[in-house]
Amino acid sequence: MDNQVNISIHQKINKNRMGRDFIIGDIHGHKKRLFKALESVNFDESKDRLFALGDLIDRGKNSLAVLTMLYEKPWFYSIRGNHEQMLIERFDLPFAKPLYMSAVRTQSDAIKDHRNNGGKWFDKLSSEVAKQRIHQNLSQLPYAITLETELGEIGLVHAEVPGRFDSWAAFIDGLIQNKKVQEEAIWNRLAIESVWSVERDCYWVPEFQDEPKFVKEVIATVHGHTPVKTPVIWGNQVWIDTGHLGEALTIVQAEDILGLFNNENCTY
Repeated sequence: MDNQVNISIHQKINKNRMGRDFIIGDIHGHKKRLFKALESVNFDESKDRLFALGDLIDRGKNSLAVLTMLYEKPWFYSIRGNHEQMLIERFDLPFAKPLYMSAVRTQSDAIKDHRNNGGKWFDKLSSEVAKQRIHQNLSQLPYAITLETELGEIGLVHAEVPGRFDSWAAFIDGLIQNKKVQEEAIWNRLAIESVWSVERDCYWVPEFQDEPKFVKEVIATVHGHTPVKTPVIWGNQVWIDTGHLGEALTIVQAEDILGLFNNENCTY
């Protein structure tokens, strides 16, 4: 596969030798919450870097402003989330269903899905040039980032590393070669549901939890996508999308990622 295509699927970022690296959960167009999170860690734009876990857009009032920051600030990085993918598919899916292929989704399906999930802001943009530019820019977001830190490498991917992959390298290979893996990486909730009750918003009691799974070759994988009230850890996999329902965004320095969590079990 062409190397430029590979870069739009996976990027490896070298260690920050000047300042700190921070990872932040799903922003969803909430610019004020983003600024508050940066202020809380005394973020220094001259030497620190920020890595977002995708879903920069939709739901909040400032999706365009967040995207503008992404492309104007050299310290701001992001992977692709399912909300970016919904916007991309407005342009990339077929205009009409091919003959005898009724199950194929079209651009009109993508537009409806995106609107129903917070994407109406995009329809309000008057400039078609601006819409095309947003599509082109979001299409360059990688599905995964490998971030080098003082403690080792951290894997960033929006939803999860699908369970059939035991190592980060195997997952990246699958991501590059297989669109199904790309889809799972931004949409799945199977891994977190092994330890966390999405419905109850808390950990399962131990007897209902699967054995912790550790993704080899990285010290941790960090994810958003699934709303949680506090960061959730399973093996060396971490979910930090705490920004739903008006809660503060979780922002954590990369080297501190493994020290975040306390297991609070559900009671039945």
